[in-house]
Amino acid sequence: MNFTIIDAPGFVSRDKGDVTKAKLESIVLDLMRPPNRHIICCEDTKDWASVQMVELIKKDPEFKPRTTFVYTKFYSFTSTFASRKEVNRYLANMCPPGHPHIFFITLLSPNIRPKPSETDLYRKIVWQLQRRDVSLLEGFQYDLNKFSKHIGLHNFRKHILQLAIRTFEEGVPKIVHDLRNKRSKLENELLVNTQQIERLNSLRFREIASKYTIDFLRTVDQLITGSSVGNPAIHGQTLEQEKERVFASGYKHSNWVNFYGIPIEFSPATSGIAFHDSKLYGGQQFERLLHEFKAVAEQQEFQELTVDDIITAAGSRAENYEWAASDLARKRSQEALVPLINQAVDRGIFIMSRLADISENILEYARRKDTNRLRAHTRNLNNVFDIEQYIYFTHHVKDLYQKFVNETAEICRKKCMDEFHHTNAVYWEFTKHSDQMHIDLTSKQRDPQRAVKDLAVKMFKELQTRIIKNVILKLYGFFLYPLQSDLWQTVQNDVNGLTDLELEKKFEVHDIVQKMKEFSTYLRKEITKCTELEVDLLQSSDQFSHPERGGVPAALAPAPPPPSGSSKSSKVDTSPVFGKPLDDVIQAQQKAFPDLMIPLLVHRSIEHIEQKSS
Repeated sequence: MNFTIIDAPGFVSRDKGDVTKAKLESIVLDLMRPPNRHIICCEDTKDWASVQMVELIKKDPEFKPRTTFVYTKFYSFTSTFASRKEVNRYLANMCPPGHPHIFFITLLSPNIRPKPSETDLYRKIVWQLQRRDVSLLEGFQYDLNKFSKHIGLHNFRKHILQLAIRTFEEGVPKIVHDLRNKRSKLENELLVNTQQIERLNSLRFREIASKYTIDFLRTVDQLITGSSVGNPAIHGQTLEQEKERVFASGYKHSNWVNFYGIPIEFSPATSGIAFHDSKLYGGQQFERLLHEFKAVAEQQEFQELTVDDIITAAGSRAENYEWAASDLARKRSQEALVPLINQAVDRGIFIMSRLADISENILEYARRKDTNRLRAHTRNLNNVFDIEQYIYFTHHVKDLYQKFVNETAEICRKKCMDEFHHTNAVYWEFTKHSDQMHIDLTSKQRDPQRAVKDLAVKMFKELQTRIIKNVILKLYGFFLYPLQSDLWQTVQNDVNGLTDLELEKKFEVHDIVQKMKEFSTYLRKEITKCTELEVDLLQSSDQFSHPERGGVPAALAPAPPPPSGSSKSSKVDTSPVFGKPLDDVIQAQQKAFPDLMIPLLVHRSIEHIEQKSS
C-alpha cells in the first residue's frame, strides 16, 4: 500500500499581505474535495466554542465521513480541569456519538524532539506521553468505556491502520475487476496482432494500394467535376487568397505581368470576374482562372510602333507593306499574350496541385469517422492495414498525381504556343483570305507608315481574338480534360505495375513486421504482469481477511484489555491498543509489514500539520 501525504497550509489569525485567510481556506478546500482523500484536521486542544476545524468541515457534507480530528497538546489543556465532571463533560462535547474519528494526543515540542535516526527512542517517548495522558485522566476517574479509545497516538495509529486495511479490502474487488478487464483487452490485442502478422503479404498490400488509389482518384475527379465534399469554407480560396498562396508557394508571379515584367492593372470586380470573392477549389476555381485570363488578355493593346520597327519588319521587301504589318502584328501578339499564357498555365498547376492535399484530408476525415471505435481505445499497430500508417505509399500516389499534372500542363503550354504562327502563315492568312487587309496607296496623300500601322493593329486584334479563344479551348482540352480521363489510367498502371519487392518497400513491410513482433512481446509482458498483480492482490487480501492463516501476525490483532490496575504496576511499557509490550508490537509490525512504515508516516504527517497550525 502506498500513502501520499499532502501537507496543506495552516490558517492564520489575520491577513498578512498576499497571505489572506480566504485565500488559504480556498486552497485547503480544493485539496479536500477529491473523494479519494482522507482528511486529517489537526489543531490545539481547546474549548469547544473555540474549535475552528469543525466549521471548515461543515462547508461540504461530503467531508465529514472521511474526516479525522486530531487535537494536540492534550496534557496541557487537561491539567486545567479540577473535577471528573468537567473532564467527562468536555470529552462528551468533543466526541459526539456517531463520530469515532476524534483523537487527543500529546507530542514533544520540536526543540526537544529526538533525531529522526533515533526511531525506537521516539516511539518509546510517544508511548510514555500517552501513558501520562491516560494516567492524568484516570486520576479524574473519567469514563473509561466511552473515551479511552479516543486518547493517545496509538489509538490514532490503530484508526489509520484499520482505515488503510478497510480501504484496501474494499478496493480489492474493483482492482481485480479492472486487472481482469485490462488483461482481457491485452489478450484480444495480442490475438489481433498475431493474426495480422500472419496475414501480412504482398497480395494484401496490393489490395490496400489499389483501394487507396481508387479512392484518391475518385475524390480528385469529384473535386474537378464539382462537389461540396471538400468543404469550401475550409479548403476553398477567394481570388485574392489564391494569389497570396501562389506567391507563398514559390511561383514567379502571383499577379498578372506583361512582357517586360511590369504588373498589369486589373480589378476583378470592375472586370466582371464571376465568383472572385467566393471560396472555390478544383474545376470551379480553374473556370474562374480562365475567365480572368480572358479578361486580362482582351484588355491588352497594340504597342506603339516606330519607323525603325516598320523598316526592320519590311526587310528586303521594302514595298511589301502587308508583310511588314503581318510581322509586326505577330510580334506584338506574342509579346502581349505569351506571358499571360505562361502565367495562366502556372496558376492552373497550382490549382490542380491543391487537389492532392484536399483529397487526402477528405479521405482521412472519412476514415476517422468510420473507425472512431479504434482511434480512442487502441494503438495504431492494432490496425496494421490502416493506410494512414503508410505515408511513403500515400506520398508516392500524390507524387504520381503531381507528376501527371506537371506533364499535362507542359503539353498544354506547348499546344498553346502553337497558336503563334510564323510570319508567312500570318501574311498568307490575312492577304489571301481577307480583302480588308490590303493597303491602298493609290492616293498620293496616303502615308505608307501610317497605313502599315493601321493594318498591323487590325491584324493584332484578329490574332488576339483567335489566340485567346483557342488558348482557352486548349486549356480545357489539353489540361482539364486529361485530368478527368487519362489520369486514372496513368496512375493506376503505375501502382499496379509495382513488383512485390517495390510494393514491400513502399509499405515498409519489414519494419512493420518488426514493430508488430515487438508489440506482441510487450503485450505478453503486460499480460504476465497483470496476472502476477492479480495473484499478489488476492493473496494479500486473503491474508488481511484471515489473519489466522498467517497473513496478519497475532501481535497486530486486538487483545483484551489488561486487568484493572495492571498498567500501573507493570514494569514493562504496555500498549493500550494491543495489550502487549510495546517492543513486541513494534518488532511484530516491522516483521509483518517491512514496507508499510505507517507509524513513521503518521508521525511525520502529524508533525507537519501541528507545526503549520501552531
